[in-house]
Order: sequence, then structure tokens, then C-alpha cells
Amino acid sequence: MPLGNDPVMMDLLQHGVSQQIAERVLGEKYDAQSELTTARQLAKKHAARLGGLDPIVARKKLAGLLSRRGFGYDQVSDIIDSVLGPQREAVGESI
Repeated sequence: MPLGNDPVMMDLLQHGVSQQIAERVLGEKYDAQSELTTARQLAKKHAARLGGLDPIVARKKLAGLLSRRGFGYDQVSDIIDSVLGPQREAVGESI
């Protein structure tokens, strides 16, 4: 299951790995670019299943999935825009 850096760090710490070692391992294995790539792959995989939904509902579902997997808001927002396209507000409607 693809996860962001924060849940991986928490899991390592809960299993007794020292913070210093956990940070070093994450620094070697995960960088910002690989985290974005992982999140984007996950989003693309799940976006195909959301095709028949209202665009707002699809965005919320995808945002929820990525957030639950530990990806940050800024990453989630950018990735959803790249996978589903930028959000367009209808005239007279606020989200």
C-alpha cells in the first residue's frame, strides 16, 4: 500500500526504530520527488474508477484517499489537478 513519508515514519517509530535511524532511512529511500511520484501513481490508478462521478465528488474521494495515505494537502491538491484537471467552479456556485 503506497504511503506518504509521515505514516512510514510513525510506523518505524512505533516499532521501536530510533528517530535518528528512521530519518536517515527515509532520507535515503524517500525524497520529495519519489513521494510525489507514488502519490500520482496512486491517484491515476483510482481516478479511472471515478470517471462516472460528478467532478466535485470525484475530487473529494481522491483527496480523501490520498490524505488517508498520509500525503500532504499541497501535494494532494496539485496531484488531483494534474490527474483530474483543474477544478472549475460553476457560475454562481461556491465550493
